[in-house]
Amino acid sequence: MGRNKVLLLWAAFMLIALLTACSSAPITSPSKTTSATTLSSTPTNQQPIEVVSLIGPLPPVNPGGPNVEIILKNISTEPIVTLNVTLELNKPFNFVFDVSLPVPVLPGKTISTEQTLISGGFSESTLYPLRISGTFRNGSTFDYVKQIQIMPSPTKS
Repeated sequence: MGRNKVLLLWAAFMLIALLTACSSAPITSPSKTTSATTLSSTPTNQQPIEVVSLIGPLPPVNPGGPNVEIILKNISTEPIVTLNVTLELNKPFNFVFDVSLPVPVLPGKTISTEQTLISGGFSESTLYPLRISGTFRNGSTFDYVKQIQIMPSPTKS
């Protein structure tokens, strides 16, 4: 192959690579920043999930760890189609909610779940980090951390 053909092929390859890179490069704004605890396309002061309650330990007594119940409310104007909630005690505890595209958390509605925190001791007078993240039906996301206190069960004396 002649030197001119090699240069022509190399130039064509570089042009294609450059055009591909330019067409798929995201447009970013140097003034937009995100923080480590609020990675969202919602405003940083908006937290779309309200923690109605986090109660425990609940009966029956479980020797492996306390049972707790968390109740959350969608206070946004958008349906939520994915929801991830993690309580950080001595280790992370992930709460599982029945939330999906066909079963969203609608605006103004509450959702709850109970979880056994195996080897998860806590103090009722301590604040613990609760990470809440998810996706709205329109595709925007939210991710933030709230400090939460586990309240005693109403049946506890």
